[in-house]
Amino acid sequence: MYDYSTGRWNLNVRDEMRASVLKRLMEIEDERLRGVLIDVVAEMEKEWTTREMLESFVQRTDENFKRVWEAIHELAEAQKRTEERVEELAEAQKRTEKRLEKLAEAQERTEERLNRLEETVAQLAEAQRRTEEELRQLAGQVRSLTDELRELKNAFWGEKGRLDGERYEWRMIQSARRLLGRGKGGSPRMYEVQRMLDEIIHVLEASDWEDDPYNADLIWDKGQVVLVVEISVVVDRNDVMRAWKRAQTLRRAGVEALPVVMGERWVAEDTRRLAEEKGVAWYVEHAFSPDLVEIRKAG
Repeated sequence: MYDYSTGRWNLNVRDEMRASVLKRLMEIEDERLRGVLIDVVAEMEKEWTTREMLESFVQRTDENFKRVWEAIHELAEAQKRTEERVEELAEAQKRTEKRLEKLAEAQERTEERLNRLEETVAQLAEAQRRTEEELRQLAGQVRSLTDELRELKNAFWGEKGRLDGERYEWRMIQSARRLLGRGKGGSPRMYEVQRMLDEIIHVLEASDWEDDPYNADLIWDKGQVVLVVEISVVVDRNDVMRAWKRAQTLRRAGVEALPVVMGERWVAEDTRRLAEEKGVAWYVEHAFSPDLVEIRKAG
């Protein structure tokens, strides 16, 4: 293209043919014809440029279309893979839904079992409550029976002890002559013994039951002395003190009296020492106290 500001051709061509054409045009002497031809060449150059641009555009378009088709192909492949994945997900969804249905059914069965279990537990709790109430009642009955049995047992052993004591007392009374030597007497419950006490006691000063010689187990009159005897299988301090108090009552009435205890054994060694301190004679564990030995010798 001709540049009128510089007076030169601005060639934007890339081959020798175009340069040769322009060179020949410059050789034409007729300026008007040369200008017309130059304009024609310029128009042709424009056309060439437009064609080149079009060809470049077409080429780029082809390339773009190629890339577009490649992208479309890739998108189609991706779409295909996506559809396959979607189908897989749909299949997985179906399987998940089936599992969920099964889980729902299992949950329903579990809830039914739990409901039945709750009913069973409630029934068991009610049965447990009734059982505990019955057990409380039974425990009360057992305690009552146990108390009654304990009372019966105590009563039995008490009665047995009393009967054993009475048998032992009666045996000792029956053995009085052998154990105490010559004399007369027996249980104050016997009429003859009561008359004998009435004869030897002129004034009785007994303040209570323990002091009263009429309540002694055995009265044995040896003439010069009256033995006031308490008899017990196991001799304790009460036996010692009752014998001593009842002998004291006779002494206050002017009767020479000696307290005596008789039994199979001492409840404790202190009881024997108490008897010695109080001057109470004894026959315990098949042994005689020294003063009772002397009394036996005297008659």
